[in-house]
Amino acid sequence: MRTLIVLIILAVGGYFAYSFLFSEGGERSKPETPGATETPKTTDPEKTNGTGEKSATPPDEPKVTSQEHQAALEKSRSCRSGGDLEGARTALAVAWKGSFDAPTREEMKRAMIEINQKLLYSPSPTKDSTIYVVQQNDNLYDIARKLSTADRRIESLQILHFNRMKNDRIQPNQNLKIPLGTFRIEVRKATFTLTLLYNDTVVKEYPVAIGKDDATPEGTFKIANKLEKPDWDKRNDETGTYEKIKYGDPKNVLGERWMGFAQPFTSYGIHGTNDDGAIGTTATKGCVRMRNNDVTELYNMVAPMTEVTIVK
Repeated sequence: MRTLIVLIILAVGGYFAYSFLFSEGGERSKPETPGATETPKTTDPEKTNGTGEKSATPPDEPKVTSQEHQAALEKSRSCRSGGDLEGARTALAVAWKGSFDAPTREEMKRAMIEINQKLLYSPSPTKDSTIYVVQQNDNLYDIARKLSTADRRIESLQILHFNRMKNDRIQPNQNLKIPLGTFRIEVRKATFTLTLLYNDTVVKEYPVAIGKDDATPEGTFKIANKLEKPDWDKRNDETGTYEKIKYGDPKNVLGERWMGFAQPFTSYGIHGTNDDGAIGTTATKGCVRMRNNDVTELYNMVAPMTEVTIVK
């Protein structure tokens, strides 16, 4: 009888020990939540779509249409060899958005610059330009105002520049070619470059200086005002007061031209320099600084309302 009682006690004790070791309270081999010693495979955000199933691409990650971009690049080459520069430029605008190696991107950039030089400055009509016939009593200012819209500002300087005119004198029945596409500016801080684009194709690339201590803001801005031979209102950081330094003074850092951003970034802009050696460095308080010849050329090609995007 005693033997039977001992056997029953041992059996009951073993049952409770087993239950503790392999129950929710005593488990140690598999953590209940991520972050202990292993993470459940079905909750890896890089490999699942939120349902526990593996997805082909991570959520919210855009698909790269590399075949489309490659086809556009081949089309641009074919159009160029066939003399269709407008077709080549249109195809390059698509291809430029793809991911290509550095030599291929350099090839595309050179092709766009060459094509834009020919199309923008040629007197021949293109799909994205208009030929304006000068009327009696016309002047460049009035012509620019006639062709401007709420979304697109045209300046007399642009008409002068793209028609390679030495002065603003015009004659009745004279033909003036005026680009009607979209100019925009892109600044890449990491490479110290400013790129002017026309309908998403490169027109020209310039070296620039940017802000010390990452002071140049990133984002999308618009040119609000333009000044030739600007004075500089230098701010005293200690007192908050300003000192006007006239154009031509060696201490004036703005150089030959100023293109200021719209509210609330009115203290930032693109301007010239009094020190070419600073180009390609972090030398400013936040503005984008260019060589004077470069900023003058850019100034003549863009109007107020031009979009400026600044990225890392």
